[in-house]
Amino acid sequence: RDGGFGWTCSGGVCGCSPGYASCDLPNSCDTSIYNDATNCGTCGHVCALAHANEQCQVGVCVVDSCESPWGNCDGTDPNGCETDTTTSLIHCGACDNSCSANPPSAVSTCTSDDGGYVYECSVTCTDSDYEDCNGIPSDGCETYTKTDKDHCGKCGNVCSWPPHSAGVCQAGSCGMTCESGYGNCNSDPEDGCEVDFRSDVNNCNNCGNICPSKPSTSASCSDGYCAYQCSGSHEDCDGNIMLNGCEVDTQFDVNHCGDCN
Repeated sequence: RDGGFGWTCSGGVCGCSPGYASCDLPNSCDTSIYNDATNCGTCGHVCALAHANEQCQVGVCVVDSCESPWGNCDGTDPNGCETDTTTSLIHCGACDNSCSANPPSAVSTCTSDDGGYVYECSVTCTDSDYEDCNGIPSDGCETYTKTDKDHCGKCGNVCSWPPHSAGVCQAGSCGMTCESGYGNCNSDPEDGCEVDFRSDVNNCNNCGNICPSKPSTSASCSDGYCAYQCSGSHEDCDGNIMLNGCEVDTQFDVNHCGDCN
C-alpha cells in the first residue's frame, strides 16, 4: 500500500483509517464517510432529510439549509425541515414567529399579501360588527364599527364634525350631536347645527318655535326666550305685553299722555 490518507496499519495489518471506507473500489479506503453525504457513516447511506439541503458531519446527516418555505423549527436534524411556514400559526413565515392564539373577535391565519413570497400573521374577523382597523394581528378585530366615529361602518370612515356639532357613529352610520344651545333645524348635516336657539326668533329654544308678533312691538329671542320691545310711542301700560303687546299710543291716549303714568 502507498500509505495514503485513508489507510492505517495496526498490528501489522493494513486497514482503513477511522472515517474512511472502501465504498467505490475494493480495498481502496477512498471514501470519507464522515463528510460524504452519499456515504454518510457507512457506504451507501445517502442523506435524504425532508425538504432540506443536507450535509454529512462526522458521519451524521444534518440540515445545512431548508427549502423554501420549510423550516427546521424543532431544531432536530433527523426529521429534516418539518415545518411549512406558510400554514403554521406558531412558525408563520419563519420559525418561532407565533400568531396570537385567541385574538378578540377573530381567528389567526398565516397569509401572504405579496404573491406568496412573504408570509405574515393576519386575522379573519368572526363578528361582522368588528374589524381589524389598526393592522395589528395580536389584538384581533379590535374596532367596534357600530359606534366608533373614526371607523364608522368600516375602517377609516371618519364621522366629520360640522359647525357647532360633534360627530357620532350610531349603528354603523355617521350622525351628529349639537352643542348646547344649537340645533340642526334644516336637517342638513353639511352645515351642522346652524341655528342658535338663544337668539333665533324663528327657532327660539327649539326648532320651529317662532316668536309670535304682538301689536306695536318688535320681537327678539333672548337666551332662548321670546322678548318684545315697544315700537315708537307705544307702551305696555297694562303690563301684559305677551298677550296684547304695547297697547297704548302715548301720543294720543288721554289716560296715558306721554307715558303710562
